Amino acid sequence: MAPGVCLVANPGSRIWVGPGVCLGMGTILHAHGDGIVLENGVIVGAGVLIIGTVWVGAQACIGSASTLYNTRIEPGQMIAPGSLVGETGRTVVTTEATPTTPNHNHQAEVMTETAQDSTHQNRSPVVGLEYFNQLRITLRTRGAL
Repeated sequence: MAPGVCLVANPGSRIWVGPGVCLGMGTILHAHGDGIVLENGVIVGAGVLIIGTVWVGAQACIGSASTLYNTRIEPGQMIAPGSLVGETGRTVVTTEATPTTPNHNHQAEVMTETAQDSTHQNRSPVVGLEYFNQLRITLRTRGAL
């Protein structure tokens, strides 16, 4: 376990770290729900955020600066550095647009990300990557990182 690792479990949750697990510098594990399980020999790179109910199989490798949220990583699987894996709290809607005249500024495929409907609320909910960034800032200001 490297310096700056932060382990947090909500009430009723647990963090289970198997033998031979390597947690890189500045890694944050925040368990809620069923908790976090890192099986034998898992390697977690520096600056990784693991949050929610996460199970990582034996000998898996998580690249630095990645985020895992409510997901399952199979044994021996490798996650590329900087990846966002799991639920993101967003829905991706894909529609195809057919231009009537050739237009180089018009894309053939339009992708729209929508968060939860917040039209009836004063504040938009914090979801996805924005949530993770706010969590990291909070932990840094409290001296946890």
